[in-house]
Amino acid sequence: MKVKFFLASLVFLFAGLTTFVSCSLGKDEGTVKIAIPSRSALARSRNSAARAVDGEYISIFIVGDYEDKKTVPFIDDETAQTVTFDSIPAGAAVRVVCTWNYPTYDPEEDDNRHLGCIGVSDEIVIVGGEEQTARVVMKDIALTNDVAIDGSPSRIAKLFYVSDDSDSPYSCISLPGSCSYEFTFTRFETISFKTSSAICEPSSITQASIFNVTARIFFDGTEVLKLYVPDDMG
Repeated sequence: MKVKFFLASLVFLFAGLTTFVSCSLGKDEGTVKIAIPSRSALARSRNSAARAVDGEYISIFIVGDYEDKKTVPFIDDETAQTVTFDSIPAGAAVRVVCTWNYPTYDPEEDDNRHLGCIGVSDEIVIVGGEEQTARVVMKDIALTNDVAIDGSPSRIAKLFYVSDDSDSPYSCISLPGSCSYEFTFTRFETISFKTSSAICEPSSITQASIFNVTARIFFDGTEVLKLYVPDDMG
């Protein structure tokens, strides 16, 4: 009788612990979801990224106190698809970063991508047991290795927003959160510079326009987008 009572007690104890652990895990983790626009929705916007074609993918990053990444294809219907990130620790401060870069004048060369698209959400503090929605507005950006300042050419590399108004000056991109950049100039040698802004004017290079330039964007050390411009596009 004592043995049966002991075994029964163990069963109830185990069941109770399982319920407690399950509830604790639910309260200690949260979920973030984000709606990804379809190609049709992009086509109706002023965003030149509407040139997305079959086979193009968008990358979604969770950055900050917790990191994760998913890559999903663009869909071509009227309903935005929802991407969900589960099991994020409660209390973690995170942002959602969406990026996409696409072929430009020469799709056969994978590295010939000086145009891209990026969007960053506001910071979200994860609440255990809750589903929170991240809102991201994606903007077109471009990389150049030859910028005119006050009418004079300045041999610098710059990431800027692409504007639909050709008469307005292109403004350097400004992204929220812990963002950094790396510019790599390649010709007969390779020189890299890490910066806190989206513009690089290296004193050691007097003719940046004759260099191939690669720009990488990082959040908390995670690379989210790479753009490249060859020397003949300066």
